[in-house]
Amino acid sequence: MEIKNKLYRLYAQELRRLHLGQAMDILWHRTPSLIPTEQEYREMVRCKTGTLASLAAQAGIIAAGGNEETASKAGKIAAQIGVGFQILDDVQNLTTGNPGKIRGDDIVELVFPSGNLATQETLPTAVVGLGGCALRRLHTC
Repeated sequence: MEIKNKLYRLYAQELRRLHLGQAMDILWHRTPSLIPTEQEYREMVRCKTGTLASLAAQAGIIAAGGNEETASKAGKIAAQIGVGFQILDDVQNLTTGNPGKIRGDDIVELVFPSGNLATQETLPTAVVGLGGCALRRLHTC
């Protein structure tokens, strides 16, 4: 029963984190005047994508009878792998595109890879090379 309770607790914790990241994403999408900083973007990605990788790693260790300290350490490493995956996915979306997605649609949703994150200071030139209006259409187009 102890393992089952640990897994339920972990699931609830990580699901709350996932919802927080999704809420950040939705808020930025619906409020064009709120432009995330790179730190905010990374936190949102850690909550949305990183938490899924963390949950998988920790759940596996706990289910196998491992201790919570080991599970926590593995979860932190897995979360960083999840963040890296998401940043690469966002960069691909901006460059060559992802199958099944419209190229650049993450820019419209204000979800930027860290290397291309638009900030208040860089907003006017953030989308050079993407056809002109991808980001500005949120504000003026």
